[in-house]
Amino acid sequence: MLPHFFFDLTDGQSLLRDDLGIEVEDVDTAVEQALIVIDEMHADGSLTEAGADWDLNIRNQSGIILKKIKVT
Repeated sequence: MLPHFFFDLTDGQSLLRDDLGIEVEDVDTAVEQALIVIDEMHADGSLTEAGADWDLNIRNQSGIILKKIKVT
C-alpha cells in the first residue's frame, strides 16, 4: 500500500486543507506532484487571484508537515 500525502495551502492566516490527498511512492514523488499542481494554479490564475504569499505544505496521514513549498 502506498503512503498517503496531503497538499494544504496557507498564507499564514488562512488554511485550505486538502482532505483527499494522493497516494504516491514517497515524499519526493509528492513534491513532484505538488510542483505540477502549483504550475497549474499559476497557469489558471488561481494564485494571482489570491493576492497573497502562499505556501503549499505536504503532510502525511499523521498530520506531520514533511515539506513546505513557496507558491507565490
